Formats: sequence, structure tokens, C-alpha cells
Amino acid sequence: VGTPYATEVFGKTTQRQRDFAIRSEILGTEGVSEIVSYSSSVVDRKYLVQTKINTIYGPTDVSVSL
Repeated sequence: VGTPYATEVFGKTTQRQRDFAIRSEILGTEGVSEIVSYSSSVVDRKYLVQTKINTIYGPTDVSVSL
């Protein structure tokens, strides 16, 4: 239940593992129909995610810094 931050996002994980965990959570969110675009990077120990998604309410952009 919830995003597995401790085991799959933070700590000794690969970019691929982090992206898979975050993308899975996005797609598992009620009302989200698809991920149109997705990018992520690590800058100064911050995990940055930018994505465009389609929802039942229309398209939206999301940017997050973790």
C-alpha cells in the first residue's frame, strides 16, 4: 500500500528501479488513464520527476522533487 519509498525510491536503488516504482504508482492512481511523457533525474541528491498524464478530467503536467 502506497509508494515504496524506503525500498524502491530512496537508498541504494537504480534509476530504473525508481522510475518503475513511481510510474507504477502514477498508473495505479484512480482516474489516471495513461502516462504521455515521463522524465526523471537526480540533481544534488534530489530525485526530480516531470510527467504529463491523461486523466478522466483531462491532461495535466506534474513536477515533483523528492
